[in-house]
Amino acid sequence: MDFLNGTDPCGDPPADAQVSAYWNGTDVSTVVFYASGESGEAAGGWGWKLASGADDALSFVNGIGAYSRPVTDFLICSVWRGSEIFYAFYRR
Repeated sequence: MDFLNGTDPCGDPPADAQVSAYWNGTDVSTVVFYASGESGEAAGGWGWKLASGADDALSFVNGIGAYSRPVTDFLICSVWRGSEIFYAFYRR
């Protein structure tokens, strides 16, 4: 999260980013593809949530069901681990 937010020790937040995930044989690895941001830009304000499936991820980003409010921006990726799991990177 330090990288997306541009917090120490990572420097400036990216101007734009996409996230991908894959199973590396022992763990889930994430890769961030990004465009560089400007020096002095405000921190990104990103957080992340592990969603149990597509419906949970959709409910989370839209703020429905068990979730009290929608997110303002999100990046999402999934990995198959016997079932599909989703990583939602978001800003409120």
